[in-house]
Amino acid sequence: MALVGGIASDVVAAGFWSRHTLLASLTANVIIVLLTVAVINEVLERRRRQRWSILAQFVMLELVRNARLIWTGVLTQVGLLAPGAARPESVEANGLIVRDTPRLAAAVRDVIADDARRGGLHEEIAVLAAHMTRCSAGGRL
Repeated sequence: MALVGGIASDVVAAGFWSRHTLLASLTANVIIVLLTVAVINEVLERRRRQRWSILAQFVMLELVRNARLIWTGVLTQVGLLAPGAARPESVEANGLIVRDTPRLAAAVRDVIADDARRGGLHEEIAVLAAHMTRCSAGGRL
């Protein structure tokens, strides 16, 4: 806007800036400082956004990993998933088991009704919680 104002004032009052060189120099310096501050501010803002983006990606990956760990542990304990079926290539097949809500609910009900199996489920959840606590504290396994 200052540049547009300077051009307009030069058109209206011909030779204004050449007659007032000190004012022209000060105005030019102010414009340069404003542009420099704007550019530096934009660079810092981009850096900040990039930093938060990397953190958000890390958090999302941790969330997905923990959710998968919990689901495969619970599915194994309720008998819907074989112990060796928790491999990365079987994620889609395991997802179908989780989406079958009536079957999953019935299996969980059966485990909860049996004292011994309920204890096993409780232990599995405690192990998973301890594992996630160690991982979030930096002691990745």
